[in-house]
Amino acid sequence: MQKSLKKYTVIGIIFTALAGTLAHFFYLWSGENLVVALFTPVSESTWEHLKLLFFPMIIYSIFEALVFHSRVPELFYANITGAFVGMLSIVVLFYTYSGILGNSCTPVDIGIFYLSVVIAFLSGHRLAGKRERLYRFKWLILTGLVACTIAFFFFTWNPPEIGLFQNPEPGVASVFLRI
Repeated sequence: MQKSLKKYTVIGIIFTALAGTLAHFFYLWSGENLVVALFTPVSESTWEHLKLLFFPMIIYSIFEALVFHSRVPELFYANITGAFVGMLSIVVLFYTYSGILGNSCTPVDIGIFYLSVVIAFLSGHRLAGKRERLYRFKWLILTGLVACTIAFFFFTWNPPEIGLFQNPEPGVASVFLRI
């Protein structure tokens, strides 16, 4: 079973990386469709780019949970927690390196996305098997999932005036000044 779960984890990493990469362009390709905007980035803000990891990973986690439900019933909760860890990785890595350099670099940003997808799935994989711990927090995890989804939908059209939600400005001396 462990070998099978590892195989599905690798497939999930590949699926999420590819779907997230393509999703970067879905909004424009759709003719700026309002429904597509809810699930894909509508700007270059860090917040909007978290959708690239979040929604593909949630979709894959539902599929994977259906496949492994009888053998690893806590897998869905583990993967959702992993998605939160992956999104946190994006934010921390992006603002750390861009704060040090004073600006961002697209190839590094892409690398951070891929690294964060791996971190997300490995975190979820590592948590799978910790049924009691995850079940103790399952309502918190589900509440976080719903709250994050609602936040993505709401902030797509109403972004706050803080750096996480704003388009990065090239040449800014420190990214942290925008937070």
